[in-house]
Parts: sequence; C-alpha cells; structure tokens
Amino acid sequence: MQQFVVPQFIDIENKIFGPVTARQFVLLIIWGGMEFGAYKLFDTVPFVIATIILSLFFAPMAFVRPNGKPFHYFLLSVYKAKTRPDIRVWHNHDALTVSPEIKSNREMRDAKRQAATMRFAEKKTKPSRLSELSLIADTGGIYEGEQTEEELEKEMENLQMKNPKS
Repeated sequence: MQQFVVPQFIDIENKIFGPVTARQFVLLIIWGGMEFGAYKLFDTVPFVIATIILSLFFAPMAFVRPNGKPFHYFLLSVYKAKTRPDIRVWHNHDALTVSPEIKSNREMRDAKRQAATMRFAEKKTKPSRLSELSLIADTGGIYEGEQTEEELEKEMENLQMKNPKS
C-alpha cells in the first residue's frame, strides 16, 4: 500500500524571503508604488499627509493578523456587524394587512392540509392489527396473519361478488 504525504498547516502562507509572505510582498510593492507616485505628484506637506494615510491603510493590511486571520477579513467582519441590526425582531406575517387574494390562497392551502390530515387520520389501524402487520413484514410474507373464520368467509364473498361465474 502506497503512503502519501498529507500536507499539514495549510493555513500558513508560504514565505518568499525571510518572514515576508507573498501576500505581504505584493501589498508592500503596491504601497511603495503609491508612495513613489505621491512623492512625484505632491510637495512636501501633502506628500507627508499622503504617506501617513497610506501607511495607516497598508501597514495593518500587510502585517496585522487579528485572531490569526488576514486584516481584510477583520474589516469585512466589522462592516457586517455595523450594517446588521443589533436587535432581531420576529415579524408576525398574520398580523399584517393581507390582500384578499393572499387570504384566499392561504385558506385554500389550509383546507388542502386539513383534508390531507383527515384522509390519513381515517386510515389508522388498530394496535392489535398493527403488531400482526409488523410480524408479516418481519417474516417477509411467510407468516400470513391470523384471520378468523368470519373474516375468511367475508373475503370469499367479496371475491365471488367481484368475479361472478357465468
């Protein structure tokens, strides 16, 4: 039997050089390119302001890992938490004003459900018959059940009525 090497620690990113991963390296390249563009476009004061703003954005994106996850996952979680409502309220749809068409559809659906439950409720078998049926099922039909003489005679009469000899 062949043995295969199972990769472990798959959540750890590959290092390119030293402690820098590929994702961090790409972010550092983008950060450096934007800093260079700001240096060429702006004078000293706007350049320093742009450097501070870019550093506040790119440094955490590259190096901060809250709870072992990348920083952009953390930002997405914060955004989701702020946009969702703090309190979840159950809205009872029956209490709302409903158009007559929807009411009639609901009434039809409820009537169908009630008819279906009534149909199945009528077909309940007696407990004594249920144990006999389970025995028939368990034996694969070898055991045919215990029928009284009266039941057998009724069955025979029913069969004769359905198939009368000419």
